[in-house]
Amino acid sequence: MATNKKPKFKEKIVALYDSVFEGKTARTNFWNEFFLIRPKRDALIAKIKSLLCPKYLHVLVHQSVLSCVEGNQFQKVNALQTLSTIVIGLGEKFSPDHCYEFLEYMFGFDAADERIFELCSAFFDLTSSKNEPIVRSLSIAMLVTALSVRNQMEKNILGERILTSARFDVAQILNLFSTVPLSSKKKQLESPVSLGTLCIHMLALMLRTERHPKLLVQRLSCLESALALDGLGCVIENELSDKIAAALRQPLESHNSSWSSFILGSSEPEMLKVEVASAALVTLLTIVKVNRNFIPVLCHWRAREESAHGNPPLATFLEYTSLVQQNMKIMERKAATRIAFKTLSIITEDHFANCFLHDQSVKFRLRLHRAPARHRNIPTEEASPNTFAAWILQICCEFLVSHLMKDFPLGVHQMALGVIHRLLIYQKRSKCRLNFDWSLVLTSLVLLLKFVCSNQNSLRSRHANSDIQRLVKTALVVVNIFICCGDQIFAGTADYDKLYYELIRVTSVFDKVEQFAISQREKPSESCRGSELDNLVFNIRQIQSHFNKLLTSSQTPQQILSLIQDNYSYLNLRLLDGLENFDKLDQEHVIDDIVPDLIANSRKVLPFDMVLYKKLCS
Repeated sequence: MATNKKPKFKEKIVALYDSVFEGKTARTNFWNEFFLIRPKRDALIAKIKSLLCPKYLHVLVHQSVLSCVEGNQFQKVNALQTLSTIVIGLGEKFSPDHCYEFLEYMFGFDAADERIFELCSAFFDLTSSKNEPIVRSLSIAMLVTALSVRNQMEKNILGERILTSARFDVAQILNLFSTVPLSSKKKQLESPVSLGTLCIHMLALMLRTERHPKLLVQRLSCLESALALDGLGCVIENELSDKIAAALRQPLESHNSSWSSFILGSSEPEMLKVEVASAALVTLLTIVKVNRNFIPVLCHWRAREESAHGNPPLATFLEYTSLVQQNMKIMERKAATRIAFKTLSIITEDHFANCFLHDQSVKFRLRLHRAPARHRNIPTEEASPNTFAAWILQICCEFLVSHLMKDFPLGVHQMALGVIHRLLIYQKRSKCRLNFDWSLVLTSLVLLLKFVCSNQNSLRSRHANSDIQRLVKTALVVVNIFICCGDQIFAGTADYDKLYYELIRVTSVFDKVEQFAISQREKPSESCRGSELDNLVFNIRQIQSHFNKLLTSSQTPQQILSLIQDNYSYLNLRLLDGLENFDKLDQEHVIDDIVPDLIANSRKVLPFDMVLYKKLCS
């Protein structure tokens, strides 16, 4: 007996997709009805992936752009989602090497320039403040989709053609930051994803998509709008603070598994797990590098009242840096740490920025996080307010002592030392005296030198000998700045006494440093650099030999300090040249390491599954 099978139910939008790709769109009001129905991403992507001829897809793209311009709010929202879904579908259909096919299926290769021009015109019209926040967010999300559709930026033909279009206006992109909502509560109510979050990801992707991003960087360097700079600073601060808040809410992470902990009887100290704010870090690094107008915004200045009550972006950035540097075994955090210290290097070598960093009238109480370890206790008392320069010194010292490991991050150590060096140069020149415990810096330098000189062979297997020499040289230069110029840096003579006391106490460490210098000098190709190290060690050895003759094993620390105070006059030291010279490290590749994470994060923030249509009805 024959059985009657009911036809499988097909959603209205799926039936309309069938009509589009069969060319049955001639009836009246077809497209008006089409864009009033919420898109179904999976069904449309499946249609695109099975497509053999791009003819009807061209029609769908063209009608989507028209609806973005002429449609009502519902139709604009659905048209934007449709365009983004088409880009995603074509990205899955074609491999990155099929650039021609991608453009051919989306626009038609010969008509691509004209269609991209129309798309850009619609984009800038939709991002204006006259539209609903959800429409603005989805239009920016569409561009983010186009810029992140490929895992490799250099093979993203669609993103490149959009950015090089005659209609694409970089100035309008930067001006978007002057209109982003600054209140996090407000932005969550108006849009499922923060408009600022989408804007910062869009800008970061643009900086990495352009093969020759001279125009964008040039416009960014000339940006003078107080509102745009303030908005950019607030967006960066919000992104970093969101990552910090999420890390503090999550359980601690440990390097060892529970099974290994059971076998060994102990586990690695647990630490906070912080996500990488790749877009904020890339944008911050770029803007501090090219635009000095951003420095006041970075430190404390605000252009709008609603942003005046938040933390300065630099304060949040320093707290984030103290978190992200703790666990560099994960590649993304390692790249983020490099970018963070590269950013600090750029900030501290600028005289204008240093004026803000050392401003004694502007002090903050920051919450810096330290990596837990068995040999030390994390202080629980609240730190007293201090200048930005003092907080930066603490972060650098913390990195130096907490990353003496087998997988030694020499490049980041060099940048951390460079930051300390730059701050001391400014303090010497301006005779600015910080309220800071300088023994913290000296202890960090001694531990670093001890580690490097005790593990030369293992370090040479991973790093060039010249890089190791440069690291040791920079550390010795900082020590010599304390010795030769401490009277212009230290707050009082007691700091000098403590400096000499510490140098005497660690004589054995500088024995190894001197042996390292001699071994370098004996190499014909390294004799010049070895002689430089000899000169830098000379003052330290003079101090140690001068006072060690006067010491006995029965003396107390207080007696040793008194002896040091009474015997300065017979000490012979050299006044060294070139202590204020520093090398600008070539770290241009640091951003490249974080690009995969930037693309992945950009895809995560796309708000297509969180569109609330009820908001459009109110």
